[in-house]
Amino acid sequence: MSPWIASAIFASAIMGLFLLNRDPTVRTSKALWIAVVWLFIAGSRTPSAWFQSQAAPSADDLYLQGNPYERNLFSGLFLLAVVALVLRRHKIASLLRANSPLLLFLLYCLVSLMWSDYPEVGFKRWIKLLGDLSMVLIVATDTNPSAAFDRLIARTGFLIIPISILFIRYYPDLGRGYDGWTGTPYWTGITTNKNALGLICMVVGLHTLWRAIRGFHAKNGSKRARAVTVHGAMLLMVVYLLHLANSATSTSCFLLGSALIIAISMFRFARKPLMVHFLALGAVLLAASAAFFNLAGLVEQLGRKADLTGRADLWSIVFNQPVSRLFGAGYESFWVGERMVAIQKLSGQFANQAHDGYIEILVNLGWIGVAFLAFLIVTQFVRRGAVAPAVPG
Repeated sequence: MSPWIASAIFASAIMGLFLLNRDPTVRTSKALWIAVVWLFIAGSRTPSAWFQSQAAPSADDLYLQGNPYERNLFSGLFLLAVVALVLRRHKIASLLRANSPLLLFLLYCLVSLMWSDYPEVGFKRWIKLLGDLSMVLIVATDTNPSAAFDRLIARTGFLIIPISILFIRYYPDLGRGYDGWTGTPYWTGITTNKNALGLICMVVGLHTLWRAIRGFHAKNGSKRARAVTVHGAMLLMVVYLLHLANSATSTSCFLLGSALIIAISMFRFARKPLMVHFLALGAVLLAASAAFFNLAGLVEQLGRKADLTGRADLWSIVFNQPVSRLFGAGYESFWVGERMVAIQKLSGQFANQAHDGYIEILVNLGWIGVAFLAFLIVTQFVRRGAVAPAVPG
């Protein structure tokens, strides 16, 4: 089939997903589209990854200075979000007061730039972090936050998932990437690497499964048929992409999350807060046991080596870097400059992250940053964790 014909078919299918997912009885703000565009860019690839100028600066310069076109794009979206949030300032004030631990964490991130080797780079990334927060606030301050969240993930997924399949099947030059050291090809879809494709598939897939179950229990027959059609098709595409991406972490997290969602939706006793916490803790312990102790050879069963495909060696090198354990290198300042180059040479990997979120916090913000993050998680868990998820039926 011609790529142009395939593009037309996929465009029609995407329009069909949007139309079938419409619910005139539920209203959300037009400002939600700002967050959709922001998340679409974050979940796919940046404009500079689509079009590379021959006169473009080196990769190192771009990594330090950023791309001016992307900076202008994100700044424009950020300003639009700020305008929308100013109109909701009364809701914003009460919401921020209720989430003071988050504000403390953000403030510490800013303060940590005082001891960063690249404070200007870190500050630009901190401003972008505020952009992420503004998009969250757009959803949280909507007249219907739950529906706004559903539409944010659904709309983004309706674009990223089908386009990724289109790229892989009919535009392999756009849907394929290569390992920076070995040159081994892998499928990326609309993203820039297989792990990013797996991550977005996991997030969209878990949300789609939840929406499919909710739709299946809908009393309205027409609404139920549309929900099952839309989210059933999306689930099939997500599973297909997870298979192609071959991202073990995303696939295992998707399976664990799906098991929790199905258990909660099928069994009433599993919806009790204590049981939800027990199941969630069991999933976390299972994942941790597989990662750190290779329980029952689960790592090999996922097609990976016992050293987590070189990540254990990378972590050892990262921890040996001369960075303060208490304060860290400063917000988003660890993987910058000569330190990143040295780690890449020592590890033999094209690494610009530790492939572990908590290690990233530790090396960038130190144990103080980890403590702030732990305080944030615990307070929010205590505040909201006692509420059992509502599942129809």
